[in-house]
Amino acid sequence: FTAEFFITDYGNSWGRNTMLLYGWNTNQQVNIHLPWSNGNIYWDCGNDNTNSLGDRIYKSITQAELTATKHWVFTKNAITGVMNIYRNGVLWHTGSGNTRMIGGLTGCVSWSFSAVHEIGW
Repeated sequence: FTAEFFITDYGNSWGRNTMLLYGWNTNQQVNIHLPWSNGNIYWDCGNDNTNSLGDRIYKSITQAELTATKHWVFTKNAITGVMNIYRNGVLWHTGSGNTRMIGGLTGCVSWSFSAVHEIGW
């Protein structure tokens, strides 16, 4: 699974709980918080319905790093168990042991959840 996007304006998202991408069936299957109010970027992907969260990697980011980032790519290979986050074309964070598959999605939305200013596309 790969999610890729460009952000031209983060608006007033720093310090807020933002959700950029969310996909589900019975449970959460795909979720990107960019960022969460604690300054972490969370990448959740895959859920076998035995854990409400599923597989997750995350990393802290500063406000200056966030606003300097225009291109993001989030990947997951459930066969190898590797999840990656790329910033501006460079591998920024990786995690292993994440082998939960994505169940068939019944819905998917993308938006900036609690930011006063919508994230630009």
